[in-house]
Parts: sequence; C-alpha cells; structure tokens
Amino acid sequence: MKKTQLFKSAVFSAVIASLALGSCSKSDSPAPEQPQPSGDTRWITLTAALKQTSDGDGNGGTLAYGISHEQAINPAFELDIFPAGKALKLESPRTSRVQASADGKYLYDIQYTGADGGIFQKFKVNGQEKYVREGNEVNTAIILGTSPRWVKAAEGVGVGVSISTETAFTGTFPAVTFGSIKSTAAVASLNLDNPSILNTASFDLPFTPAQLAAGYSVSRIDVPIILVLAFLK
Repeated sequence: MKKTQLFKSAVFSAVIASLALGSCSKSDSPAPEQPQPSGDTRWITLTAALKQTSDGDGNGGTLAYGISHEQAINPAFELDIFPAGKALKLESPRTSRVQASADGKYLYDIQYTGADGGIFQKFKVNGQEKYVREGNEVNTAIILGTSPRWVKAAEGVGVGVSISTETAFTGTFPAVTFGSIKSTAAVASLNLDNPSILNTASFDLPFTPAQLAAGYSVSRIDVPIILVLAFLK
C-alpha cells in the first residue's frame, strides 16, 4: 500500500466545535437483550467528553466505547458510557483528538495538553471498553507541541499542525515599541499503520510587511489543508 508523505502544506485558522456523543435514559422496564457480536463485527466507536467543573468544559478527559453496527441501528438499544469503568478513558486531560480507520478496526489518539500532550497512540478496537494499544507510542510534541490539531488525511496517514508566534519589540516594559509578529507553522505527517512520524516541515505564514507592522498574526491552527502531496514508493 502506498503511503503519502507531506511535501508542502498551507494552513488556515478555523473554528472547530467539540462534539461529545453519549446517551443516558431511564426506564422502568428491563433493557432488551442484545445479540452478541461475532468475530467479524464492524465496530463503531462513540466518544464522550467529560466535564471537570462545568458542563461542556471538556477538561475531564475523553471516554471511548465500541458498539456494533447492529446495536447502532437498533432503536431499542440504550447505552450510558459514563459510569466509572464502563468505557475506555483516554489519558488526555482535555478532550482527546481522536480519529478512526474507515473499517472501524482501529482508533487513533493524540493526547491534548498536559504532561503527555502530543503523545500519539493507536488502539485495536475489540468492542465495548476493550481497546488494545498497538505499535509505538510516538511523541509528536517535539514537532507539534503539546496541543496539536490533526486529521486523518487518508487511510494510514495523519497530518498534525501547530503554530507559534514570536513578537519583536524595542525598549523595556512599560516603555516598549511594537515591531512585528512572526507566525511559524509546524506540520508533521504520521504513519497510522505503524505509528511513527513520516515527515516534518515548518514555514512562516506569508504576511506582507504592512500586515506584520500592523500586528497581523495567526495564534491557532485547527484544520490542516493539504495542497501538495508527494507519494512514497
């Protein structure tokens, strides 16, 4: 299978909303029995963000739980993945950045913020809370920092991005004069089949001198947009 390697990319700032999937319902009637999944089950992973203090803050981590296709299309199927130990709790202190393979067999996670922010892991999906880590644990923080954003660009290939800014000024506080801001994007392509970093690149965002003097900058990148790809043979 051919793998893609990032050769050059451009990135734009975008706003992403975090989606948390989960359901909880009460019923006085016993839940109907569900068919037991077979060995070739097509798993669908649900993820749910946990709160730390306030509803929706996403600071309590992320849960993952695998259901079968039959369960997903069954209107009588009910699930509450929030009880302790019910689902896999991903180690990220904030909402993990999670992607899945098209066939549902694998889950890919990059931890977001915290001491292990930027750690990339691959899991084999065996249903329910049964996720088994496979391959290397890869530290992308050396390239992307501890709060990277990423997408699955194609089967077996991920692309992560981050950005940093550097402000130039003269004088000493409080009598300082602004010079300009340089925004530098970092990009890494990831091997999802055999967890590893395929390639890296960085570049300064091409603001005009007038824009830089006016203070234009990009402080966060959410979605990598791949413009040019080179293929590994």
